[in-house]
Amino acid sequence: MRVEAGEPYDSLHLHLLTTLHGHGGCTLFQDQEPSGLTRLPGGRTAPALTADGSLAYLVPEPAGDGAEFTVHAVGERGPALAERLVAAVRHWNRHLRACGYPCLTVHPATAPDTELPAGPVIDKPGGRLAFQTVGPDTAPADQARQANR
Repeated sequence: MRVEAGEPYDSLHLHLLTTLHGHGGCTLFQDQEPSGLTRLPGGRTAPALTADGSLAYLVPEPAGDGAEFTVHAVGERGPALAERLVAAVRHWNRHLRACGYPCLTVHPATAPDTELPAGPVIDKPGGRLAFQTVGPDTAPADQARQANR
């Protein structure tokens, strides 16, 4: 997937955070010893999935006047994690990219699922964050609701 220079893609990060179980971020600093991992400029954080000692992460790499995203994977489960990450990025690109930012509503921590709007929910100790994207075919790529502690 390609983005043009100056084109925002932070809603992609939000989509990955709210729809992929096991999502996090990794920071790869350029000044550390070579590890075989693709480095990010200025120690930026890359969206990542982890499981059982494996890692898949998304890196924007310069391409002309913009950037092209590539997924890198390490570890035994790395290829499967990479497939999940690629599927979520493709879903965002095809169905959500043009929708802008999702609507965020905050609900009491005790609010049952039936009282929340459709869409991903992040549970926090002080409340439940519900994200709702308006647009065609906006079902999440990975149906898991996740509890972020």
